[in-house]
Amino acid sequence: MTEDKTTPLWEVNTREERSPWKELLKDNQYVISPHHLTEDKVRRVLEGEFKKIDKVPSKVIRFFTSSTFTDTKIERNTLMWDVYPYLRKLCQNFGYQLQVVDMRWGITDTASRQHMTPSLCLNEIERCQKDSMGPNFVTFLGNKYGWRCFPVKIKQVEFELILNYLKKVGEDISTLTNWFKLDTNFDKKKCSYYILQPLQKEKKTGGRRDTTAGIDQTQFRDLYDLVCRQLRLGAQNVLPASKRDKFFISITEHEIRKGIIKRDKDRKETFCFKRNLHQIKLTDPKSARYIDQHRTPLSVDEDAQKLLIQLRDHTIVDSFLKDNLQKNLVQYDVTWSSPRGIDIKRNEEHRDY
Repeated sequence: MTEDKTTPLWEVNTREERSPWKELLKDNQYVISPHHLTEDKVRRVLEGEFKKIDKVPSKVIRFFTSSTFTDTKIERNTLMWDVYPYLRKLCQNFGYQLQVVDMRWGITDTASRQHMTPSLCLNEIERCQKDSMGPNFVTFLGNKYGWRCFPVKIKQVEFELILNYLKKVGEDISTLTNWFKLDTNFDKKKCSYYILQPLQKEKKTGGRRDTTAGIDQTQFRDLYDLVCRQLRLGAQNVLPASKRDKFFISITEHEIRKGIIKRDKDRKETFCFKRNLHQIKLTDPKSARYIDQHRTPLSVDEDAQKLLIQLRDHTIVDSFLKDNLQKNLVQYDVTWSSPRGIDIKRNEEHRDY
């Protein structure tokens, strides 16, 4: 697993052997009984009459874990090897199956080349909301706002407005027009879209190497920031405020909007854990994992931090307070430990947290 597991934080390794978790598990034993079927229901099933048979309730608790990855690695790993096995056993005592969705291992190379990461994450959140009998969304937020990707599908009218503006102000739009192509297969009565082309893939054909059509991967890395800047510049100047967000916000915020903010129906089944990491030293080599930065010159990405503060300290808080769900919002305050940031091996405060 990870180096965290080879050096356990506790003398007793498994949570089910430690207090108070051991007693909690013991006190919550449950005898699972089969779903009750009356004689009349059995007869109707045997005769093929299913319409009047009650639907068996779901016995699955499935929740999506949302966060930026680099700054919550220790927390996610600790949950994976210590907390989730215990919760699975506790759920089994009540006849439930626990399923945790962690997208660190959920994105294939093919999906990544097709730029499907954001849509796959949002689809998984929707599935959790549909299937889970209990909690369906948990987010961990620290001091990092995370990757602000541009949309992979942009309405034709919006994209062309952006292009026209960029040409007017003297921008070279050749990369944009090479990366995005108009797809006319959509319902023309609604609208057409410009689609971000997939990344190239090298493949072997007989004894030679060929590449699939699409964007060169090296070029994509080198010019990504340019495309981001141009799309945001255009969106800021030609699109109404309600249409701009998708060009500026992070994948994590997209997830939280779908998982918590827009989920008035069952927000009580969502949770947010906030970790405020104080006194971060930008000169420490690990600092880029914990806070959004510009590398040249070394400085905090103030735009990303403003979006994070609005999301973490206002929008999410207001959503929970509106439904009197203060208990679903948990905050921790931790001090930076040089040079690692979060250091559970050497810092007692961090181990306690």
